[in-house]
Amino acid sequence: MLDGISEPLRHAPIPESYVDGNFKKNFDSHTLFYDGYYTRQDQILLHGPNFMNLENEITETSLICPSTRQIIQFEKQTHQKKCSLISFKPINKQDAYIFQLKSGSKFLIKPNANEHDAFKNKNVLLTMIKFDNLQWIKNWVEFYVKSHKVNALILYNNNAPNYSGEDILSILSDIKGLQTVRVIDWFFPYGPRLADNWTGRLAFCQINALQHARWRYLEKANTVINADVDELIVCEDNIAIPDLLDQTSQKYLEFTGVWTIKEGGTDFSIPEENRHYSNYFYSQIHKLPTKKWALKPSMCKDAHLWHIHRIPGMKNDVNLSNLVEYRHFPEFNSGWKTFRTRRPNSFRKDHTLCNQYKKIGWA
Repeated sequence: MLDGISEPLRHAPIPESYVDGNFKKNFDSHTLFYDGYYTRQDQILLHGPNFMNLENEITETSLICPSTRQIIQFEKQTHQKKCSLISFKPINKQDAYIFQLKSGSKFLIKPNANEHDAFKNKNVLLTMIKFDNLQWIKNWVEFYVKSHKVNALILYNNNAPNYSGEDILSILSDIKGLQTVRVIDWFFPYGPRLADNWTGRLAFCQINALQHARWRYLEKANTVINADVDELIVCEDNIAIPDLLDQTSQKYLEFTGVWTIKEGGTDFSIPEENRHYSNYFYSQIHKLPTKKWALKPSMCKDAHLWHIHRIPGMKNDVNLSNLVEYRHFPEFNSGWKTFRTRRPNSFRKDHTLCNQYKKIGWA
């Protein structure tokens, strides 16, 4: 972490009028790297947010082997809009490295092992959580285990205020078929909410959690499904996502969704603990503009950055993606600044979703 005293902080190139207390709280000015870890046996990855004004500092950085004082050369530097990655080859039997900035500040980096083998051949559900009720999380995971052959889960806990990672692990412990779970404390600022499209450029947190999951955990996974706790994915004929991906040439699908509500419309007065997905089966006729995705990681090239709503460079199978939609449940999130209410006049009974509920024993 950068302290702003001996090292410079990350600064966003935005109008000064936007820089208020909310911005300073939510913009990640202090994180240099989220993590350092072995992506493969012969490669260590240092992974951080976009360096922005720090790029010159990083360009003139020295990476030093403490035991020999040898200067290590970076193998590759990748700087995307929200993500910066630096890779280098490890030195035999060396478990720590000194990262020295142009300013002279030094950081001791101890790379972590990857967990590719823990998720090898697994069908993995991946998301970030913050304001989601624990019971919702459990029901959501159960749906994917029963509907889409999910047997592994990675949750990035972005400072959830009402429970800990241990609480999450405890409530999920009795789900049959769920074999591997990681709850990762991802305590970094999510990003400020600003006008003029600045929010999308400065929200580093979630997109980098996706990259972290990819490189440290999921390189050997069979399938990855990217969905939020307020989203359930349904397919025509109740086919499971891993099976549908097997039919695609690129092993990648991106798909749209619709809002799903109760028969009388959204009702946020219902206590959170009494909300169960199976009571919500009226879906909007018109599709939402945002997409979600699922893929086989083995087909994803290194240059493909995992985004929240798509993976640029991956080719979607349009015909098969038309068989998939997600259902977005507005009442299954308690963290919205404003309630997103919907009336039932543009909704109809969702028979595909009802059939899925019956298949998994929810109806």
